[in-house]
Amino acid sequence: MRKNKSTGVIVVSTNRVLRTRTVSLLQRHNFIAFECLTANDAMQCLSEHNNIRLVITDNTLPDMTGTQFVASLRKAFSKEQLAIMGIAGGQGMLMSAHFIKSGANDFLRVPYCHEEFLCRVMQNVEYIESVEEIRRVANTDYLTGLPNRRHFFYMVTVQSQLLSDKHALALIDLDFFKSINDTYGHDAGDIVLKAMAALIEFYFPDEIISRFGGEEFCIYFPNTPVAEACMRLDDFRKVVEAEVIQLPKANIKVTCSIGVCGESTQRVDKLLSSADKQLYEAKNNGRNQVICDQIDCLPK
Repeated sequence: MRKNKSTGVIVVSTNRVLRTRTVSLLQRHNFIAFECLTANDAMQCLSEHNNIRLVITDNTLPDMTGTQFVASLRKAFSKEQLAIMGIAGGQGMLMSAHFIKSGANDFLRVPYCHEEFLCRVMQNVEYIESVEEIRRVANTDYLTGLPNRRHFFYMVTVQSQLLSDKHALALIDLDFFKSINDTYGHDAGDIVLKAMAALIEFYFPDEIISRFGGEEFCIYFPNTPVAEACMRLDDFRKVVEAEVIQLPKANIKVTCSIGVCGESTQRVDKLLSSADKQLYEAKNNGRNQVICDQIDCLPK
């Protein structure tokens, strides 16, 4: 019931009695219920509210049939993104098949039993929530909570296609991380990684960030001049250097090396390869520094 308070459900019907009854049942179980008379109204409602997980639609709508509406919804939302339940009464035994074939997850004949209605609503909403949780776990690094490498590649690919070539990608690597594990143990190393992830999340809230694996992190700056990205990264490097990380048996400081690429390309692998070369150079030049593939962009 507590989770339902953040879950939206649209009821689409011109039948005022059916619509009012259905909305009342949903609200009684703490769902956020939206009433719509037409398919176009429902589509508009979906575009304005990102918490909607279920659409319940009658088959008789002013602008299109319910099955046509379901088919149009399925072009925009998969079954893993939005659940759809058809409702109809006295329109033949094949109506349920028409709804399911059009892309509905479920169908309920009117008049319906309250208990069955709520069971079906919960079943469909819980399915969407389960898929969202599986997707979240699949896209998240288990230790730091940051997006993982696979999700990073997906997000950067989408962003690089939408935005201009004015962007930058940075690889961040903790210096001498192995010695932390060797000296203080792997639990201490995990604390350091979590602290680093928290700093990255705080200082780069609008960028695409990721833990790439081990002690390496990645940041993509969409629609950002590389000079600006380098300045921000060097400021971040100084923050990391000054940060005191509390371990169970000691307080330690760490540093990081950063390689940056600002090439005008939409190929993520090329950006990563160039940033990796700059990171390797930063390591060889003494660590705790930012090196970019465009020399003039380096902070003074």
